[in-house]
Amino acid sequence: MNPHGQITFLDVGQGDSIFIRMPYNQGNYLIDTGGVMPFEKEKWQQRSSQYDPGKKIVVPFLKSEGVRTVDKLILTHGDADHIGGAVALLEEIRVKQLIIPRVSDRSVLEEDIIQLARKKGTDIYVAGLGTGWTTAGGEFMILNPSVTVGERNDQSIVLLAAIGGKKWLFTGDLGIEGENSMARKIKDIDIDVLKIGHHGSKYSSSEFFLERTNADFAVISVGENNRYGHPGEEVIKRLEERGMQIFRTDEDGAIIYRFKDNSGTFTTHLP
Repeated sequence: MNPHGQITFLDVGQGDSIFIRMPYNQGNYLIDTGGVMPFEKEKWQQRSSQYDPGKKIVVPFLKSEGVRTVDKLILTHGDADHIGGAVALLEEIRVKQLIIPRVSDRSVLEEDIIQLARKKGTDIYVAGLGTGWTTAGGEFMILNPSVTVGERNDQSIVLLAAIGGKKWLFTGDLGIEGENSMARKIKDIDIDVLKIGHHGSKYSSSEFFLERTNADFAVISVGENNRYGHPGEEVIKRLEERGMQIFRTDEDGAIIYRFKDNSGTFTTHLP
């Protein structure tokens, strides 16, 4: 029985995928699966098979870690760069429970994944503000969404976790409006590690939100030379001015926090 736990921000390019492994086999949790956003292309530009980070990166990583079962797969919202790899995952790895946001409007891809999960016998849980779970080694609380309608990014599942002696906030693609709304509703949101929302877009990580969360570490999951210009220079400047240590997958590769009890260390791993 392994006393160590691990949080790994996988390098899936322009997307998100975060694996949490609790000590003593208390739980394997995956937040998003990476994926590729669809764009209109001319026939000569189209590949015969679309690159799938879920199949090429996430599933091989899990298997290399000896993971055959994911206890909770948390899909923060319906965008393809966060959930596109879920199909490959469900086909090759047993998923006990799928957690999706409590929203009224879902993407077609999201609906397809839900149907596949049902077919595979996966329990489906619709989560919103105030739901969560605990293990012997950690506490998990969902802080968003609080309403069922709105802009998809701002309805992302936001997960607050106390693991390995640190408090973590996993934000999906939350933008400034969603950040500020959540920060006003939640009294105690002081954390240690912030997963920067929306890949470091200039429309996220406002000064107000950074002040409320007061994190020491920032993790940006972002693709190298991406077409959006993420992360925004304004965001990086705000993080640096606050003295935060910045990790980013386009420069550092995978970002790993390995811990035992209440202490741990960060390392990076280039592909």
